[in-house]
Amino acid sequence: MAILNLLDGDLRYIKTDGLTPSYFGLDSQSIVGKSMADIAPQLVAKHGTMMQRIIATGESVNNLEIKGSVPSSPGEFVYWRTSWFQVPLPKGKRGLGIVGAEITDTKRAEEALRQSHEELQAIYDGMQDGLLVADIETKKFVRCNASMRRMLGYSEEEIRSRSVMDIHPADEVPNVLDRFSAIVEGRQKVVLDIPVLRKDGSVFYADIIHHEITFNGRHYSAGFFRDITERKQTQDVLERERRSLWHMLQASDHERQIISYEIHDGLAQYLAAAGMQFQAYDYLKENMPVEAQKAYETAVDLVRQAHAESRRLINEVRPPVIDEIGLETAIAHLVHEQQKRGGPKIECHSDVQFRKLPSILENALYRIVQEALTNACKHSKSRKVLVTLTQEGRDVRLEVRDWGIGFDAEAVTEGHFGLEGIRQRVRLLGGRLTIESKRDSGTLVQVVVPIVEKPAED
Repeated sequence: MAILNLLDGDLRYIKTDGLTPSYFGLDSQSIVGKSMADIAPQLVAKHGTMMQRIIATGESVNNLEIKGSVPSSPGEFVYWRTSWFQVPLPKGKRGLGIVGAEITDTKRAEEALRQSHEELQAIYDGMQDGLLVADIETKKFVRCNASMRRMLGYSEEEIRSRSVMDIHPADEVPNVLDRFSAIVEGRQKVVLDIPVLRKDGSVFYADIIHHEITFNGRHYSAGFFRDITERKQTQDVLERERRSLWHMLQASDHERQIISYEIHDGLAQYLAAAGMQFQAYDYLKENMPVEAQKAYETAVDLVRQAHAESRRLINEVRPPVIDEIGLETAIAHLVHEQQKRGGPKIECHSDVQFRKLPSILENALYRIVQEALTNACKHSKSRKVLVTLTQEGRDVRLEVRDWGIGFDAEAVTEGHFGLEGIRQRVRLLGGRLTIESKRDSGTLVQVVVPIVEKPAED
């Protein structure tokens, strides 16, 4: 480290090594005798008091960094690391000595490193994905970013006191550790759909991308966590919708099969038998008129039964009574017909303001009552069943209640098309279904659906 400057008690240059004058665009001779206040006024303004104190007391200052602008290059700066100390002069006077070295390149490198670090820190903290760095050997976390802290609900100190095993549900830890091993061994780079445990006990799901890093001879796993909870929920909803539509198709197919069987075993048999009797009549009418008349009468009776059966089937698919007299009266008629078959006493109450509803809504509500009423009369062993239809603003509330043996609604298997049909109809109508049932305490089937106006025709 060379002597840079020697100044007297008035801070006038006595000696310089040439660096200082060249910096100010001078030569060594022309700077001697000049005051530092004239040459470097900013330096004197900032450190003048310290300089006078050093000259007066003999104390010293080491490793003082000085930043100066370059007169010949505006906006450019140079840096020195200096030491300041008292120097004895002739005739008992004292001056100021300054030694040091230029560190401009070092400072520029440090500044570039600082800027790079700040940029990386901004990226690190601004990432939407969470980042967790874990020691591969101990599985302890050593660092995390702001997104990860938000995801988990922990502070950085809390996360650093935890390990891989602490941020997953207990029953998932063995699977997580197997996947962690697969990552460390290079058999996997990405793990999908991993449940992650928050501080508050809730769970979110993440896809994790792994990168191995080495620092001070130790190996770490840098895991980038992408929260896929919303995507997973959407997938689950789509899967439930797929299953619901499948059940609806099954229920619809089941209903079609029943109608097909009933046509085959009822209507088709009546018509086939009637046809045979008409053929017998045609064969017998010339020679055996009495027997021919009996065959004719039997055929006519079978046609009447076929007609009655066809009306029953039509009523099963969509009762004409709904279109003729409306839903309210159709339900009352359904209750009356069910009561004629025997079984529990059935009461029907209604309080609505509408006269007609959209056809799809009327048919769906009718079928829901039909199914719920059939179940109550057939399975509940109740002495009484109550059917209630009410209007609440723009909603229709339908209830079928019994006081029978009850059942476990959650235990109903997928093959139970009646109950599944009710569920799917209510879902497609945008309504709410409530089934309350307990063993020996009866059952309430409650449906609330909005009254949807019929779309205007083009």
